[in-house]
Amino acid sequence: MIGLVMAGGRGTRMAPMGEKLALGAGVPIVARVVGAMAASGLYTRIVAATSGHSPGAARILRDDARVEEIRTPGAGYAEDMRAAISGLEGSVMVVPGDLALLDATALRRAAALHRDASAWTAIVSTRRYAESLGAAPGFFVEVGGVECCYTGVSIVAASLARPGGAVREDLRVLDDRRVCLGINTPGDYALALGSTGVP
Repeated sequence: MIGLVMAGGRGTRMAPMGEKLALGAGVPIVARVVGAMAASGLYTRIVAATSGHSPGAARILRDDARVEEIRTPGAGYAEDMRAAISGLEGSVMVVPGDLALLDATALRRAAALHRDASAWTAIVSTRRYAESLGAAPGFFVEVGGVECCYTGVSIVAASLARPGGAVREDLRVLDDRRVCLGINTPGDYALALGSTGVP
């Protein structure tokens, strides 16, 4: 399986703190994510999708010998993800570069939820759980009558990301702060900082 870290977003909601993926005390957030991916033992390759919107993250990733860079247009998370995946082969696990609490165990838990190679498995957390952490998710989907929010983590066959043909989404619930708590605002950053004592 290929690990794809999404690291090309604008991060505009982080103002005035600066480029979010390059933030972090000691170790930048995106480097923490790559470290967790490398430690998980899940991937044959780790690929990073970067764009001109995230020069600091791109520099950090370029200096990491474990990572191959794919430049994307910077058109948005979904568009850049599809662009990056469409150039790959086999099974791909997509991981947002802003999951500051991510570790190898959480990645293995998420990967174990993927059971159907013909579906795009999206990992979601329940709204109740996300809000209990202090997060403020903004987009919801119903799973078994329960409101959930996307984490950005997904597992998919690369062929499903190519143009032409409908993709069946398989939503899998994982209430785990390590995959639920992405850094999108200064408040999210403070929340993650308070829950770990670092980033």
